[in-house]
Amino acid sequence: MLNRFDYSGDIPPEVRDRLVDREPLCEKAVFEQSPLIWTRELDQHHRPLYVLTKRGLVDLRLGVFTEDEALRMPDEQFKSKVFIQDVEDQRRRETAYVEQRLQDWTDRLQRLFAEVAEWVPPSWQILRGEVIQRHEELMRRYDISPREVPTFTILKDGHRIAFVPSALWIVGADGRVNVTVDATQYILADRRATAGVASQWEIVLGERRNQTVPFTRHVLLSLIGGVA
Repeated sequence: MLNRFDYSGDIPPEVRDRLVDREPLCEKAVFEQSPLIWTRELDQHHRPLYVLTKRGLVDLRLGVFTEDEALRMPDEQFKSKVFIQDVEDQRRRETAYVEQRLQDWTDRLQRLFAEVAEWVPPSWQILRGEVIQRHEELMRRYDISPREVPTFTILKDGHRIAFVPSALWIVGADGRVNVTVDATQYILADRRATAGVASQWEIVLGERRNQTVPFTRHVLLSLIGGVA
């Protein structure tokens, strides 16, 4: 079986047994491999409803069944109800989600560079530019073309510090920016816990690249001054 099925604990045993019997129908109907979960809800008349949700980038309710439908709906009708919802909605919703994440990434970079610009003394030169976003795996999966993202460079007394976005989808962070000080490269990562909250930029320092500290004005001035 390609998909993993989970069931909430409040589903009666006889309904759960019937839904387990129907798992092969869901296997045939679901657009791509995903975790699936059955949960129990109540309608406005306090009658039970059984909801099949597909977990993914965006959780998608594949079908809502009354108890009678869950127990007695003919198999072909049951499969069609799940299949239609999945095919029509899943890819569209996930594509929109990836697009939104890319726009959010651009917005976060612009806010970061605007803040850094405020830290820079007037005598230092600032250069703004753009670079083509890396064509990451999720973008390829949903046929989303790379787009330009902002870059930021500081020049001071023959020294150069360049901020170039590297990747959005990385392990342990919500985006990475490569920071190059002359010939030395550092990693600047947004360590925020979840999308939709304020960025938490941290930079990896130290000879062994094992020291992570919040990215502040003091750290920036240390980098450009060659202290860090």
